[in-house]
Formats: sequence, C-alpha cells, structure tokens
Amino acid sequence: MIKNIECLYLHETFEIDEKMIAVISLDKKYAQYGRSIIIHAEQGVFLIDRTTKQLMNTFNKINRGGILYSKVVAEISLIKRNIPLVNGTTLYMPMTGSSKFSADWIGLHMIEEFKQTQKIANFTTIFGEKINLDFPQGNLSGRLHDACYFSEFHIDAWIISTESMHGTAVFSAHAGLVRQFVGCNCATHLMLPKKFADVTIFTDSITLRVLKEFSKDDVEVSFVESYKVKLRRLSKMKSM
Repeated sequence: MIKNIECLYLHETFEIDEKMIAVISLDKKYAQYGRSIIIHAEQGVFLIDRTTKQLMNTFNKINRGGILYSKVVAEISLIKRNIPLVNGTTLYMPMTGSSKFSADWIGLHMIEEFKQTQKIANFTTIFGEKINLDFPQGNLSGRLHDACYFSEFHIDAWIISTESMHGTAVFSAHAGLVRQFVGCNCATHLMLPKKFADVTIFTDSITLRVLKEFSKDDVEVSFVESYKVKLRRLSKMKSM
C-alpha cells in the first residue's frame, strides 16, 4: 500500500528531463490518482497520468534516438534484456523487463549508493534521500554493471568521434553511480569502442536499423540494400 498518495499533486504538463530520480509505475487500483509517480530532483514528488512506458518512450526528446542507441549497443555487445536509456552520463535503468509492460526506472546518475535486500533494491540519492524499489529477480550489482556499460559505450563512442574532428567532448561531472565500473576488464567491457572503426560499426548499425524500419510493410526489403548503396554514394566525393 502506498501511503499518502492522495497528498501528491497531478502534474498535467510534465515533460521528460534528466533530473528525474525515479519513475515508479502505479497499480491500476490507484488509477483515480494517476498512472505513475515521479521523484524529481527539483520538482519533488508528484503524479502523472501517463504510464512509465509512455513517459520513457519520449526519451528521444533528450537523446534524439530514444532507446534505439541502446538497442544497437545491446546487439553489438550481446546483451539481451533490461536495456537502459542513455544520454552520456544520464542513465535510466529499468528495474524489470520493460518491453511488454510499464516498469519502474531509476536514474543511476542521481544515485550515490545502493544495496540489495532480497527482492528490494535500496538506493541512496546524491541528495541523501532513500528510495526502495521492487527488484523481483537477479543480482543488483550485476544489473548496475550492465546498465553502466551502456553509458560507457555511449561516452567512449562520442569521445572518439569528437577527437577525430579535433574537438573535445564534455560530460556532466555529476555522474552518480554511472562511472563506477570504469576500468572493468570483463568480457563485456572488452567490447567498448577503442578506435574510430569501432564507432563506425555502431553508427552503421543504427543506419541499418533505421533502413529496416523504413522497409517494413510499405517498402520491399530489397530496397534496404539500395538505400545503403545510395548512402555510401552520398558519403563519397564525386569526380571533378
């Protein structure tokens, strides 16, 4: 039972941002109050009338690609479930599989400490507040490790791309738990991009996913190869 839910206000115009600490799904029995609870770094705790899935599906307003980038990283890195949403050091991890229903989400860039108590994940925010979320199965440390890998991949790819143009990539210094596993030598971390060719594999995979999506239903699959050829042609200098 959620205590004092009737005391929370309904934020009717809330737009997704990177200062959400947690996004918590509400059971249908609380439908008269709202669909989700937001714990926000600046706006406090409030309700919204959208499911967590509906809200998190607008993450493209933050990173332009929504979950697409994470799906591509997951494919490259052979990670099959619990895919997070990432934008540099901003990282939202689902507490359960999120593809078929509305999961709870935690912003790891807003978390300072964690521990697992049986099937409960205990988080301490960077402000010292305590948040406990259901964690029905798995090892929390292992889940955090895999989620943080997505942020590391995104950051490394961005740094390599920026440096190839003689630029400098700058990320938020407030990363919470996100950078906790930097330097890990596990098999997954060995797949992080190390050179520009690795980043090209990532960007090409994004392009291919987009083209495949365009080919669904209304375009023949063979057109995908044609589109790929045209994109490659556009990337090359024409003879003068």
